[in-house]
Amino acid sequence: MTDAVRKQSAEAAKLNEDYRQNLAAIKAVDPASPLLTPEAVAAGIAARTKAHMEQAKPKADQVENTQLADQIKQYEREAALAKAHYDELAKLDDMYLRGGELSVQQAYENKRSYATKTYEAQIDAYDLELDALTSHNSRTKGEAAKHEKQINEILGKRDAAEKAYFDESFRRDEEERLRQAAIATAASDAANKEIAAINAQVAAVEEQIRAYNLLPAQKTALAVADLQEQKAALASFEGNEKVIDGINRKIEALNRLSIVQGKASAQEQGGDVAKAKELLDILTAVDTATKSAAQGMTASFGAVGTAIGGLTTALSGYAVQQQAIAAQLAASTKDAHGDPTKVAKAQAAAAQQGAQAQVKSYGDMASAAKGFFKENSAGYKAMEGVEKAYRAYEMAMAVQSMLAKSGLLTAFTGLFVTSKAAEMTAS
Repeated sequence: MTDAVRKQSAEAAKLNEDYRQNLAAIKAVDPASPLLTPEAVAAGIAARTKAHMEQAKPKADQVENTQLADQIKQYEREAALAKAHYDELAKLDDMYLRGGELSVQQAYENKRSYATKTYEAQIDAYDLELDALTSHNSRTKGEAAKHEKQINEILGKRDAAEKAYFDESFRRDEEERLRQAAIATAASDAANKEIAAINAQVAAVEEQIRAYNLLPAQKTALAVADLQEQKAALASFEGNEKVIDGINRKIEALNRLSIVQGKASAQEQGGDVAKAKELLDILTAVDTATKSAAQGMTASFGAVGTAIGGLTTALSGYAVQQQAIAAQLAASTKDAHGDPTKVAKAQAAAAQQGAQAQVKSYGDMASAAKGFFKENSAGYKAMEGVEKAYRAYEMAMAVQSMLAKSGLLTAFTGLFVTSKAAEMTAS
């Protein structure tokens, strides 16, 4: 039993005692008074008790309750204003993002900040409401029950807001993580494609180097060798029978291709040799006719005719020499049968012979040009100097070619190097 209940019981007992004393006074005056009947006494006690209880019952303070309700609404308004403010900032960010004035990363950071501040404002409002309700002095049981219900509702709202905030934060963070992962993946894919393109280019250049100066049949032979390596690698694993069978059939087809390519190359090389010889014959006939005409020029025009004829025969002779070199190169290339070393050697020899023929031709033209000037004149001496220079250069090239062909140059160079090395060791 609570103190309040005990107090009320004591007060009721005292009232009843006072009532009995009043009845005793009435009885002393008028023993037959109707107020002394049991029914009247019971009714009187009940009426007094009820009156006392009604008087002792507390009443709710309406002013305080109104102030409390206003205070709670104020907290709710403040939270709503904060949410509206950050929602508006988020809309502005969306606009700037679409306009290209805000980066995706900064937009994400801003959204995260806005959500956190909105959540904090809402939680602060709920905490303030709970504090106001729990500190309020409820005067009646009904008032206390009402406030208890409000407290439970606010606690429920607070828990729901907290859950929604963390759920949304997780979703937003995951979305950003996936976005960054997609960017990294795209960058990696682009780099891999670029690297693959470079590797393909490297492989193509390496294949060009490997097949450089090879005949078609030789290139086909390289392809066959590559397939043979693939087949050997696959043979060590089970289940590759069909793949190996396909490689065998491809090798067989390439071998047939190599045979016809070899025949075609032989025909082509033979045709080149024939064309070169045919052109040489034509140029030789032209050179012969030119020399005959030059003799006529000498008979008709004297020294000037001799000079003109000499220049003409120098040019025709040079053409014959160059075509003879070309014919020899065609024949050597055919005899090489696609051997890169032999082909390179033939090309080098042709280049050397062509240079020598060119220098000789220049010397012949300088010698013929002397005929345009009087002997011992400045022009004559100038042409004579040019002729001597070309003749000396021609002789040097001839000697170098002779030494290279005989092997004396290589032997002399080796002997010189050995001697210098011995000299340095001794010193």
